[in-house]
This record gives sequence, structure tokens and C-alpha cells, in this order.
Amino acid sequence: RVWDGGETNILLKQDYSLEDDLQHIKVLIDYFKDERYIKVNGIPMFMVYRPKLFPDIKKTIALWREEVKKAGFPDLYIGFAKNSEYKDDFKNVGFDFAFEFQPNFSLRPKALSAGVIIKKLKNLARKFGLRSSNNLEAVYDYEAYAKLQIDNGFVKDCYPTITPMWDNSSRRKVNYFILHDSSPDKYKLWLTHIKDNYPWRDMPESFLFINAWNEWAEGNHLEPCQKWGTAYLDATKEVLGSD
Repeated sequence: RVWDGGETNILLKQDYSLEDDLQHIKVLIDYFKDERYIKVNGIPMFMVYRPKLFPDIKKTIALWREEVKKAGFPDLYIGFAKNSEYKDDFKNVGFDFAFEFQPNFSLRPKALSAGVIIKKLKNLARKFGLRSSNNLEAVYDYEAYAKLQIDNGFVKDCYPTITPMWDNSSRRKVNYFILHDSSPDKYKLWLTHIKDNYPWRDMPESFLFINAWNEWAEGNHLEPCQKWGTAYLDATKEVLGSD
């Protein structure tokens, strides 16, 4: 029951095996063959969000590499979100790269705790049944959050990531995380900093990840919307260019 954060409540138990991973990579290979699929020197790129949820990710990666080679590819360029798992030994596990996950829940500015904005948020919390036991200490100003990420510097040997916004309170009644008052201009400033200051020469590729799953349940998107139109897409194109 992951949807509402109730991960300890089992609705239907799911067990996974290497056979499942084999069938999965066979499906993915059809996508890898598409000329539009992102590749590095002919090698398809693939990412795993939470590798420790696999029974044996090292065996899985080895299996996947074997299958893509059988399909005619030189190899698989595979990475994972570094924030919480395999922080130092990911290459020993079999990964080629790591990427930062944003938002970084462990690096937060001072929470919003007073004023008209918080009163409005508390009213919304009561309206939608959100618990207020944390006094909305999980609500942060987007600009302050972005500044903290910038001041903290980049994660070594890890591709950078940015998120345009975040609000997962629609599916979590406790332990939610909200970046308040985000905007295309604030996102653009953060994105510009990454482009201009990340040590690109230290990494084999120039990948910059944008965490925008385009789902309402976690409130992070780049797609056009009624509020911002195409402003987030326009800001991204302006900073990164059309190449």
C-alpha cells in the first residue's frame, strides 16, 4: 500500500525473482532498439530508483548486461539514485553511474511556521484530513530550499538533478514534503547554477536530470498546465538550449 505511504499494510504480497528481471529486460530491449532512445556510444542508458528492493541487484545487473549484449548492444549504461543507497560502493555492485535525487529530503531549510501562508496551509490540511501533529514542519519555501542545495555544493561522482516543484501531501497524510511558492523563474535560477557550475569535465557524460514525473500525486511537472502554461519548458530550453 505504497500509494498513501502506508507501506506496512500489505494488500497483495509481491515477490520478485531473477526470472522476473529477465522478462523485464526483454521488454525493455524493444524500447532500447528505438532510435530515439538515449544511448551513450550506442549503449542504452537505464536507471533504477531503489536498487536495494531487488533480491540481488548485483546478479540482476549482470543478467541485464548479458541480455542486452545478446540483443546486439555493446553493453548497458546503468545508474541509480545515490541519495539513500550504495553511497560509496556502487561500482562494486555493478552500476556505471549515480544520479542525485531531488528533492533531497535530508537537506532542508528552516520550515515555514508562521504568517498568513501557514494559516492558509493549516486550513487546507484540516479540509483534506492532513494531520497537523508536525505543525506543518514539512513545508518549505522553494527559493530557500534551492539556495540551500546550491550552497551545499554538488555530490561527488554523481550526475546533478533538479526538481521544478514538489508536494506529495495528496497521498501522504503524515511525513509529507511540500516546496511552497515555486515558480519558473526560481527554477530557472537553480537550473542555471547547475549548468554554469557543475564540474562537467569530471564526469564521462553531460547528463542533467530533472525530477518531473508529471504526476499530480507528488506535484512535480514540466508539462504545460493552466497556472504556468509552458513557462517551465520555456525556462528549461532557455537555460539548456535546443541542442
